[in-house]
Amino acid sequence: EDLEPQIVKVELLEGNPTYTIGGNICHDKKELLEVLANLPTDPGVIIRVGNNVPVGFAIAAIQIARDAKFQKVTYVPVQ
Repeated sequence: EDLEPQIVKVELLEGNPTYTIGGNICHDKKELLEVLANLPTDPGVIIRVGNNVPVGFAIAAIQIARDAKFQKVTYVPVQ
């Protein structure tokens, strides 16, 4: 199948780190896991991390994607 990878944006929204995937804005790790767990894992996931986001939130997004059974997890810092 020609499915596109899921894209999770990790960015600061009003000073708070948030995870955005599609139309979903997740304010914590549990919300992100719930969204990712309901998506097809075959195409993989791309974690795009914005400027000034603490590294811990980027690492958390990668771990959550793995917890949701994604085998292909790509980290892309935003320039």
